[in-house]
Amino acid sequence: MSLFDVTFLQTDGGLGRVLAGDDAISAIVYQGEPTALLQNGAVIFSSADADNLNITSATADTAPLRFAIDRFFEQVSAPLYLAIVTQESDAAAALETIQNAADGAVRQVLYVGGTFSVANVNTLQAAAASQYALHRGLSVIYAPDSLGTFMLATLPTLVTGSAQYVSVVLGTDYLSSQSQGGATLGTIAKSKVSDCIGWVRQYNVSGTFFDRLGFVGGEDYKNVTMAQLKAIKDKGYIFLRKYTGFSGSFHSDSQTATLGSSDYATIENVRTMDKAQRLVRAALVPELGSPLRLKGGKLSEQTLAKFELLVTNPLTAMVDAQELSEFSVFINPAQNVLSTSTLEIQLGLTPLSVARQITVPIGFQVKASN
Repeated sequence: MSLFDVTFLQTDGGLGRVLAGDDAISAIVYQGEPTALLQNGAVIFSSADADNLNITSATADTAPLRFAIDRFFEQVSAPLYLAIVTQESDAAAALETIQNAADGAVRQVLYVGGTFSVANVNTLQAAAASQYALHRGLSVIYAPDSLGTFMLATLPTLVTGSAQYVSVVLGTDYLSSQSQGGATLGTIAKSKVSDCIGWVRQYNVSGTFFDRLGFVGGEDYKNVTMAQLKAIKDKGYIFLRKYTGFSGSFHSDSQTATLGSSDYATIENVRTMDKAQRLVRAALVPELGSPLRLKGGKLSEQTLAKFELLVTNPLTAMVDAQELSEFSVFINPAQNVLSTSTLEIQLGLTPLSVARQITVPIGFQVKASN
């Protein structure tokens, strides 16, 4: 028998500490039946807060929402706003309510539930675009709980669309049949805006869940061939995958539902641009209505230097944080601000690239060569 003693089991997370900055602020819009206590726009900081809103895994109505909440907080500690809708057409109003509650600070939203369709992708795109028009940009992760009449082999392509603010996730935990959506939202929230969520070293999502993988519709990951996985990815969908000889479960990529040739074909490019726009706008808004000094009919050197510094400072901070590779600023001193009362500042951003493929030529040789 052990000696008498008083033993402490040290827990973590009780202080509710969250990541610094606003990049991690997130939301979930759930398509289902409303709970008695949840008001759209409510914010929680832990799974325990979900209990207070009567969001439990004990009932079918709220089990998918609770699963998503729990998987989010397994990945990150961050404010999580909540809303419940009964149909996709209510998404725009839900995003409006959430952003109003968060003062426009929400950066990524998980829409979970309902039956997949390209029409729903476009509806969510329109809802997100309306927030961008208000300078409250966000990325939407669409996690349907049914494929309807589709099967994996017959999914429509997304890479000919124009829904750059929407990504569709189809992976599940096979044993529970629950969506990867919460884990994906949490991964995005904890990552730098420039990171691909498919980064193997950084973003393993397996644990109690997502060791045995599946797909919406019930298909077992183990029964899907590599050729089929490639076809699903090439159509623009995100799922969870395994790598032979390497433990864990990882995102297949970070695609958005738009043209593969688009500058905004990945979540990280959308997030990087959104952050740059937010920071530059915050620097420039105080200058609205300010005087623009001229010399010889052109913008003075002092005016040029002032505005160049205003936009350079936040973008330099992003470069220092390895969220941008580099940037350029150009202000044409000859622009006719007297006639237009409009100052144009041209910015060029160079994002970080992503090692989606690593090629290693390898073979035998007689001796090592320098």
